[in-house]
Order: sequence, then structure tokens, then C-alpha cells
Amino acid sequence: MTQNEFSSVAPPASPADEASTFRSWLEDRRDDLAELRVLHVEADDRVDLLRRLQKTLHEAGWATLGWPESVGGRGGNILHRAAIYEELALAGYPPRFVYEHLEVLLPSLVKYGHPDLMAELLPRMLRGDETWSQGFSEPGAGSDLASLRTRATRDGDHWVLNGHKIWTSWSKWAKWCLLIARTGTPESRHRGLTMFVVDLEAPGVTLTPINQSNGSPELAEIFFENVTVPANALVGEVDGGWEVAMYLLSCERGSYAWQRNTYIAQRLAEFAPKVVEPSDIERLGNSVADVFAMRSRSWSTMVELAADGRPGPQSAVNKAMLGDAEQYLFETADRAHPSGYMWAPTAREEVMQEELIFTHAIPIWGGTRQIQNITIFRQLISGQNSTPTDEYLDAALAAMTDPAGANSGLETLGFADVVADLDDLDNRRAVSAVFQAAGRSGEHTSALATLLSSVLGEGVTLALATENLGGQSTRVIVDAAATGASTIVLDSADGWIAVDAEAVSWLDDVQFLSKDRLVAGVADTSAAISFDAETVERATALGRWALACETLGAVDAMFEAAAQHTADREQFGAPLNSFQAVQFMLAEAHIARTSLREVCDTASRTLAPVPTTLAKLIAGRVGRRVGKETLQALGAIGFTEEHPHHGWYHRALTIDAVLGRSVELARHVGADLVRTGVVPVGVEIADLPGHQAASSAARSR
Repeated sequence: MTQNEFSSVAPPASPADEASTFRSWLEDRRDDLAELRVLHVEADDRVDLLRRLQKTLHEAGWATLGWPESVGGRGGNILHRAAIYEELALAGYPPRFVYEHLEVLLPSLVKYGHPDLMAELLPRMLRGDETWSQGFSEPGAGSDLASLRTRATRDGDHWVLNGHKIWTSWSKWAKWCLLIARTGTPESRHRGLTMFVVDLEAPGVTLTPINQSNGSPELAEIFFENVTVPANALVGEVDGGWEVAMYLLSCERGSYAWQRNTYIAQRLAEFAPKVVEPSDIERLGNSVADVFAMRSRSWSTMVELAADGRPGPQSAVNKAMLGDAEQYLFETADRAHPSGYMWAPTAREEVMQEELIFTHAIPIWGGTRQIQNITIFRQLISGQNSTPTDEYLDAALAAMTDPAGANSGLETLGFADVVADLDDLDNRRAVSAVFQAAGRSGEHTSALATLLSSVLGEGVTLALATENLGGQSTRVIVDAAATGASTIVLDSADGWIAVDAEAVSWLDDVQFLSKDRLVAGVADTSAAISFDAETVERATALGRWALACETLGAVDAMFEAAAQHTADREQFGAPLNSFQAVQFMLAEAHIARTSLREVCDTASRTLAPVPTTLAKLIAGRVGRRVGKETLQALGAIGFTEEHPHHGWYHRALTIDAVLGRSVELARHVGADLVRTGVVPVGVEIADLPGHQAASSAARSR
């Protein structure tokens, strides 16, 4: 199908339907397009290949999908583009490299650029005829962008540009640069900056490529000496460049994560089968969890971008999460490879070597990790990214404070009826809210016992942890609210079995970190009978999801207590939260709790075993991390029984110990990856808005 054929049909279908059509298009031309999937080590060769790929996609109408008609697009939105990028990656095409700037620069140019100029230039960008670079940093103005000195001076109907830019991305191959310059006084800082489109082939431009530590020449140093810039090359308002820059950076930190996530998942699947050391297998499982969390968060960002086109400061969390995931993943690959990629006898290994070294720079580009943390603290610390579950949280919290007790509050909510119908997404969100509320309030309820019995059967509960004591004796840990159950299901060497509660001797001398939540007993399994494994798998999945949500509630409570304490408490004559070290602690805790919130929401969509297992794994990690970070912020008061922090923290630690500890789950997930070579992503293209039902693949994953 050609672009002309596309222009004669109706507006784009849903992202999922367009992806399906594009997938078929790629499959039909797999042999013809084989040369566009060849791996190239040299950067110039990669750029040439990607330019040819972009032209091919444009001629067929795919490169214009998701872009407005005013710049040569077919219509649609970023979700359509996301679907195309995903299909390209899954079909084996290389990372976007110079064409990553389509998602970084083009949205800002469409939004703020002069319509006539954009109508002329941007179609060339989509065709692959011309590429662009980004001119922000200067020798004395990197993360402190507001201190830049490159100056643009008005001269009649044009501007004259003088200055020096460095670290300009992709400039070696670029025709144009989106550049920010000072038009106000130095004292005006960010209020005196303006954005321009600059021709890098214009007289007075001197460009020198910079080879990075990994050998790639994708950065450059550029000098501008009396460079003439036409008036219509202004992007946004005079002295309004900061607004454009912040929008651009939010796009860079937001949509880029979706593009990159698919590629790093492929890298993970690529080297995983070679991993043999148990400690590295555990790291594989943690990397799967990182990719899953990043995918969940970037999915939310893509939906936000499609809704209003402005991801905002929360995109700083995306960048931090992506950097952590990518660094950890390539460190694992380095550990598992015989040479650690320190020498590379093949092209594939040479590229992996380059990518490994590039991860060292990930916390730098687009604003250092420290700058991201400052952004997160200043603009997000008092709130959180919202999820659909939040609308149910107030009612759930009210139930926890019912005068007759939390269980009475659950009865008022009709909790038992809600868990009986978890095919309803709203019911799942309501259940999630109940467990979050329990974690926040510190209340011990019958919610978990009710949830498990809704699957296992009335009067039946599940042992949350077991330990074989030899012979036919097994120590069992059970939810305290389930001690009235008539039957207890537990794991054994022979599979899942059920024992009569009368065969359990309950113990009074077991010290639990989180009091009144669990009970222990010794079960005599001599008369046990087998129990349906599929039913237990379903109950386990629900239990892990519920406990992850409960951990999220405890994490939120710890975070909010620490944030309030550091705002109120003074040291050295200033609030604690005025010190950068404290700001960074809280920002890192916020990044962690955001990842948990996103995966809990993703798991809620299907309640399938894999996403719920990953949610429980991440909950264990996040509970420990936020507990430590917030305890440091609270200081000695947080380590007293007087302060509620210990209750929330102990609850999170206790939850991690049941239905699979995070370290055990990481080993299990890692071993599954080694065996299958499949990285579960959680959110599929079919889940993007505009498609009515999730695919069967999404439900199984």
C-alpha cells in the first residue's frame, strides 16, 4: 500500500488495528526488507540504514501515521506511533538512533513552530530526507540551562546568533538544529531565553563531532558566529523558550522510555539463555521486573500524551526508572558474559559493548539524575501519579476507621460480594483500594482471608508460607483472620494438598515482626488429600496482587510521614527538606513508590499469574527501599515504637515473607526467562486506548 492509497481512505483505525495491519505489511516484505535489519557497528552505516528505512516507511504511509496532516501526517496520535515503533522492534529492526528525535523534537515543533516553516521542514523530517539535532547545553550551562550565554540579537526582519553549544545530539548527521539562545539579560535567566530553528549549513556555523566514551560520534561541539536566522525560525514566543524547552524535555523523558523499553527487553531475552550462575539468574528476574515496571509507567505516560500532549514533571520519574533498569540489565549481561564484553569478536558483541558503556551516561543525558531528583522533589513530592484505583480509596479508608471495626467497614462496603465478581474491572480496583487502605491504616482485616476463600471455596484458606519439618510435619503460616477455616491448602513435595484444620497444632511461641497479622502452626499431613493446582494458582495470583497493593498502602504512608516530618522539622535553622540530601532521599523513594503503583495497576487489568508475581516481587523490593529511605529522613524518632513508621515498615517486611519472598520470586522469574527466552511485558499494544478488548496474549502474560 502506498501513501497515496492511504490518503484516500478513512482516518487511522485504533492503534492496535493499525499495528496488526503494519505487522502483516512487514511480514509480507520480510525478505525484501532484510537488508534493513542488518546489524551495523559503524554509526555512519547505521544512520544510512535508518534513513533508508525511514524513506521506505514513508513511501508506504507508515512513517506519517500518528502525525497531524498539517505537517504531512495521516492523523492519529502518539499511541499510533508507539504501536509502529513496537512492531518495528519486535520484527528485528534496529533502534531508532537519529530518528529518536522525531519523538523528542517534532511534537515541540508542531506545537510551537511557525506553521508555514513547519509545513515545509517537517515533512522532510518524516521522509528521512533531513535529520535534526538539539542545541541546549553549553560549556558553562549543562544541567543549569538557565545560565546559557549563546545570544540571539534582533536585526530588522531576522536574528543574529553568536555563541557556543556542546553535546548537541546527532549533529554530525543533522541539517537543522532546534537551539535555545538568550534574548534577554543574563539576570533574566530562564525568563530571557528563546527557541530557534537553525540551519547547520548556514555561513558562520562550525561543527566538530565528539566521539563518546563508547566510540559513537553522536554528539558535537558547534560555534555560531554572526549566523543569520530568519524571523519565522522562531519557535514559540520571544523570551518564551523555557516553556518550549520544558515541553521538549518532558517528551524526551516520556515517550522515549516506551521506544527504548522494547529494545532492552529484547536484549534481556537475547543474553538470558547464557546465564548459569544462581546470583545472575536472580538478577535476570529483577531485570524482568524492572522492564515490566518501566513498561507499565511508560504506558501511562503514552496515554497522558495522547490525552493532552503534556506529560509534565512526572516524566522525570520515567527517565530515572529507565536509567536504573537499563544500567542494571547491562551490568547483568556484563557479569554473565565470559569476557564481560571487554573484548568483542563479533559485531553483535561489539554493539553490546557499546551499549554497555553507554549506560554509564544514561544518568547524564536529558538532565542528570540529581537534576531529575530536584524536579521530582519540587513538583511532585506533595502528590503522586494517579491511577483509576484512587477514586475508591477514600471509601476504603473510611471503612478502616469504622467505629465497629475495619471488618464491619468491609461488610458495609459489600466486600465479599465484590471479590466474588473480579471479572469486573471496577471491582478489581475497589479491592485494590481496600488493601491499600489496610496498608496505610495499619488495620488487620479479614480481606485476604475472604479473597482467598472466594477462589478456594468456603471455609478453605491457603498457607502463606510453609517449611517442611521432616516426615509428615509441616510448619504453616496462615493469615490470622483465617484461623477459623476448616481446611488449609499447602504446598508439598507431591504437589498441592489440603489438610483438615484439626490436623494443625497452633503455636503460641512464634514471634512475628508484624503482630496480630499471622499465626503459625504445625500440620500433620498424613491424612492430606490432593487439591486442584489450577485453583491454587488462581488464589496465589490474587493473594500476591492483594499483598502488593497492601504494601503500596504502607509505602505511601511511610513516604507521606517522612515528607511531612522533613517539612516541619528544622536543623541548622532551616527545614530538613531544604537540604539536597533529604530532597534526594525523598525523590528516590517517590520513584520507587511510583513503580509499585504502576505495576499494581497493570496487574489489576488481568490478575494473571505473571503480572501478579512481578507486582509482588517489586512490592518486596520497594517496601524495603522506601522503608530505609524514609527511616533515614525521619531519624531517631522513626525508630521508636511511638512512631507509626515501624508498623508500616514491619508490615511491608512481613508481607515480603509470604506467598513468595522477592528474592525467591526473582530467582523463579529469572529461571523462567532462561528456560523460555520470553520477557513478559504486561501491557500489550492491544491494551492501548482505542481497542475494546485486551488480546489473549496480554491476558496470558
